[in-house]
Amino acid sequence: MKEQDAMGQLRLDLALSRAIDQRVDGVVRAAASVVALLREDRLMRENQVRNLLDVAASTESLLAVSNFVRYQMGRSAQDRAWLHNGFGERIVKEIEDRTGTVQKLSAEVAQEVRAEIPAIDTTKLTALARLRLARLFLGYLNRWFYYASRTKEGWDDVERFVRQEAAHV
Repeated sequence: MKEQDAMGQLRLDLALSRAIDQRVDGVVRAAASVVALLREDRLMRENQVRNLLDVAASTESLLAVSNFVRYQMGRSAQDRAWLHNGFGERIVKEIEDRTGTVQKLSAEVAQEVRAEIPAIDTTKLTALARLRLARLFLGYLNRWFYYASRTKEGWDDVERFVRQEAAHV
């Protein structure tokens, strides 16, 4: 029985990974769009964004991740980094809101995997997809920010990428 459970888990993991991999471009686009909000900000630091990624990696709760962002927004009332152009709010929206990228893509992933494995619990599947997609989103957000803040043309490239992607949608 344990072998059968392990095989079922492996099948689920593979199906979930395949479905998520097909949607990575959407996650990369969303992360670039959010990072572009920081273009004129001079207060956000790489470690602040990396700390957000660390929180996401250390918990199974997306509410804990959103709570961390809200905490940073409250703390930054003086330096305004997390409040700049609605940066923090946009991260929360992308993760929590049903119109956000993570929510929309997780519903698509769950539907695709459910079609392949009908016996799976849709609620648990959607939650697992949301967590993995949120972690990917924050990872790409970190990468975009690092690139933009460390290179001469970084912010221009991010902005150009966002404009090009918006034109294709």
